[in-house]
Amino acid sequence: MLRVISDLLAGATAGNNSTLIVSSLRRGGVMSRATASLYVALFMSLGVLVEGGKVAGAFSTAFALEDILGPLLLVSALVMVMLTLLRVPVSASQVVVSVALGLSVFSYTADIAYVCVVVISWLTTFGVSFAAGYAMWRMATALVRRRASPYFTLHLFMLLALASTALLSYVLGANTIALFISLGATPLEAQVSAVVGVVTVSAFLRAGPGRIASLDPYLIAVSFLSAAAVVEGYTQMGVPVSIMQAVMGATLGAARSARRPVNVGNIKRIIFVWVLIPPICTVVGFAVRAAFLTL
Repeated sequence: MLRVISDLLAGATAGNNSTLIVSSLRRGGVMSRATASLYVALFMSLGVLVEGGKVAGAFSTAFALEDILGPLLLVSALVMVMLTLLRVPVSASQVVVSVALGLSVFSYTADIAYVCVVVISWLTTFGVSFAAGYAMWRMATALVRRRASPYFTLHLFMLLALASTALLSYVLGANTIALFISLGATPLEAQVSAVVGVVTVSAFLRAGPGRIASLDPYLIAVSFLSAAAVVEGYTQMGVPVSIMQAVMGATLGAARSARRPVNVGNIKRIIFVWVLIPPICTVVGFAVRAAFLTL
């Protein structure tokens, strides 16, 4: 039963998080929603297969999952399903780690050093991605100035957008979706659940970086490549981070570097959700653990 919940949670997470990528590709005119969903699902499943063990291994070592696995899956699934139904893209890593922390308070089994690293990564992912997107746009425009042909430039960035999408989908699988391997799903089950989630759930949601800036192949290529580089760095350290924060930060950084207008109101609302979710999930996990102990 717990494996089924883990598989369903992996699918819901894949669909929720991949909405950022799929919606961006559609709005930027790179490919249709259906094609983008299949493209993202392919490389996401590859990421789970090749590098999924890094984050899964580090997370399972940091928490005594055998003691909290049931409540962790149930609470995380409830939060993810609720936010997905509300059409709110949210970081699964924030939900799962925060709930696990709340559940582990009474038993003192959590690796505090690892938790601190994860929290610091949450606080810095947006800023690091912003800086990466800003710098990457400057580098890209400096190289493009040497090419006079707009036709060449457009097609070059279309190819870069496809390549950066593949990389971003790959790290989404290796970092976020792989987290559910530590929660009972096998790598194959996580892959299948991710593919099903991307194809189904992402069609239900309609959120993405286009909410904060106007997208085109140029901005997509730069922001996705920057976000993928940042997330891959954290993946090598075994730290689960928010894909949404990375993509939003890189998109905003590239947009500011390009001096494009941004939607400040949406940025504030998105940051508000990021700040609110971890403490709420920690408190919920703590309350569930306390309720179990009183029974």
